[in-house]
Amino acid sequence: MSVLSKDSNAKMILTVKYSNNSATHIDHYYCGSVNLWRDAFTPVQQEALLGMETGESRVVIENELACYDSSKVFRIGRNKWQPERVSRAASEYQPRVGRWYPQGFVTGVGMIFKETLAPMLISAIESDEIVIDCNHPLAGHSVDASVKLEELSSKNTERGGRCAGWLEDAVADGPGMQILRAGVDPDYEDENACLRADETVDTTFYSTSRMVNHIDKQARKHLLDSTTAMVDPGMKVLDLMSSMESHLPIGLNVTGLGMNDEEMRGNPALSEYVLHDLNSNPKVPFADETFDCICCHLSIEYLLCPAQVMAELARVLRPEGKILISFSNRWFPQKVVRIWQMLHEFERMRYVVAKLANHFTGFTTTTFRNWPRPEDDPHYFEIDSSDPLYIVTAGKR
Repeated sequence: MSVLSKDSNAKMILTVKYSNNSATHIDHYYCGSVNLWRDAFTPVQQEALLGMETGESRVVIENELACYDSSKVFRIGRNKWQPERVSRAASEYQPRVGRWYPQGFVTGVGMIFKETLAPMLISAIESDEIVIDCNHPLAGHSVDASVKLEELSSKNTERGGRCAGWLEDAVADGPGMQILRAGVDPDYEDENACLRADETVDTTFYSTSRMVNHIDKQARKHLLDSTTAMVDPGMKVLDLMSSMESHLPIGLNVTGLGMNDEEMRGNPALSEYVLHDLNSNPKVPFADETFDCICCHLSIEYLLCPAQVMAELARVLRPEGKILISFSNRWFPQKVVRIWQMLHEFERMRYVVAKLANHFTGFTTTTFRNWPRPEDDPHYFEIDSSDPLYIVTAGKR
């Protein structure tokens, strides 16, 4: 079979793009078993996809504005905020402006039950009232979507289960939460935001070498491809909070800044490295305008003073320099800060943007989700999907 038809089974990558005044957002979602005859596509979308060849990309949604419904905005009394009715653990969640929470955290609003997990935005808090916005995070934004055909095969058997809505699935859980909204500054200043399960000095915890990969092979490929697209051979690069793998192409001039000598000594990407604890001293030990590019991979969730560190990164970055920060949903539970655990995965990108915003501009957020986990991965039989990857990039102001 050479072209996509209604009798085909296909593997596709769905890319959804949207933007606002401060950032561009790109979400990549893997669709592992697509059948045009059975799955939920509009006639227009079906027509756009029919006849595709392997490796080809086509636009299926262009400049479509998601509807915003003002009737989904509610003003409720403070006594209606009852997260503990969802679970006892949720009782520690307090409403904060600009933050996202499950709708089930409130009571007394029609068609919202404690089981309602759809997100709501706290758009304002007054003395005795909270304003909640239950619109989809993408409501009011223009969305583009394209599909790349990765693999094509004949439909030999009929797939059971529900009719798959790939476009709906791709935007259902999180996309849009990372958008900074005009007039709504997210409040991340919880007095307990940077508490950790293990408050012993980090030098003790990180003195033990951990020669392990922190994300699976598929996610590492996404990360390497993303960093490779950002760096040029002549650049001087800082690998911040470095360890045994920099997720950078070999052959660059890379300086590692981390906390474990053995891990960085075994990192083939590093030209040199420096031992330094950013949580005890947020000052980055380099001269002004030393680097062309800074990468911080899978580690920002451990910083106690992220805003101070981001200011330092701007200082050591050359004019026109670039920064890339990546993370997944895996971490060392002893050392991750409390605020990170309380945020939705997409909302964490907005948290990163907020910490960068005073010194950086031209933000892009990129995600990779729903890829199959490689069969040779040690967790393959426990977790069937690859680790999600979230990336924030920006340029120095």
